[in-house]
Amino acid sequence: MGQFWRLLNLDKSQMESLVKMGETFHEGPLSCIMLSYPPPIKLVPYFKPHPSSPSPVRNKGIHGLPNEIVDEIFGHQEDYVDCIRLALTGRRYWNLARPHIKRAMTANFASLSWAGDRIICVGDGNEVDDLPPALKTGEFTGVDLYFTLQEHFKDAYNFSRPIEGLGRKSLRLKIRGDLMNDFYEHLDKPFPHELSSAHIFMGCIPEDVDDDSLVLRNLSKHEFVRYSELPFDLVPREQWYWSQVDVDLTWAALARICWSTDPGTSMAYDGDMHRGVWAGDRLDIVSVEELQEEGKEGEREREGEVADWKDVSKAVAKELTLILASQFDIALPPSSD
Repeated sequence: MGQFWRLLNLDKSQMESLVKMGETFHEGPLSCIMLSYPPPIKLVPYFKPHPSSPSPVRNKGIHGLPNEIVDEIFGHQEDYVDCIRLALTGRRYWNLARPHIKRAMTANFASLSWAGDRIICVGDGNEVDDLPPALKTGEFTGVDLYFTLQEHFKDAYNFSRPIEGLGRKSLRLKIRGDLMNDFYEHLDKPFPHELSSAHIFMGCIPEDVDDDSLVLRNLSKHEFVRYSELPFDLVPREQWYWSQVDVDLTWAALARICWSTDPGTSMAYDGDMHRGVWAGDRLDIVSVEELQEEGKEGEREREGEVADWKDVSKAVAKELTLILASQFDIALPPSSD
């Protein structure tokens, strides 16, 4: 037997409903949700205005408004696609829109990211009074994490493909998709077909980093997992028809955030996966450089207000190895531990 599971972002009130763990773990269900932070957005290019010339015709409507009022109009646009559409009506509006496109993009991407938020994957067999240590603060006392919260949570944004690196390629593709969707939905609006490539807007996203330079952090416990330590070569390539993605740090996260009173996972794995030691903790994915920089800042703290980071890569890799071996019926060599 087994139970159904649900990924919850307790801070953004977002969720992703799953089936039985044994039927979904190998698909990496957390890999299409962004655990990295939105990158710093670049401004679109500035275009020098044409020299003004006196005109006997008085501009009407928005064209007759001073720049300050037009800037206010842009300031009330929350959708970056709306900002772009208005910006494309003239060079004057383009230049005024630049900071607002950046602002709206940043806000949109921030709403998609689960980085730094409290995350748990709860089973439908969990009892109301059974909470992980991270959530025993009173906020969730008497709350059914699986059934009650779904009434107040919205579906999480799920990228169509697994996120690579820090997710910047995925965000570029989202920009292109948003612009294309807007074009086809508003064929009567000012939106030239040349924008189908959307390269000028996709260029607002900086270059991504290699997966090898990433770490998964538990901000609540000050622990981290290195991408380079994950068991990539455990499953023979010909067996990957079972899986939609390659192993990544989100698999390591999922292995540690599951929580339920019911031990059923529909998996051959006999560990306590249903009592995840990271359930309800704050997680994120960052570059090794960012982790190292924070470590240096911690060393500069005289009174030890910043805790040292603990590398738990090998322990997590061992857990993930046992889970994958049970999933794909792989015989492991005797442990030397």
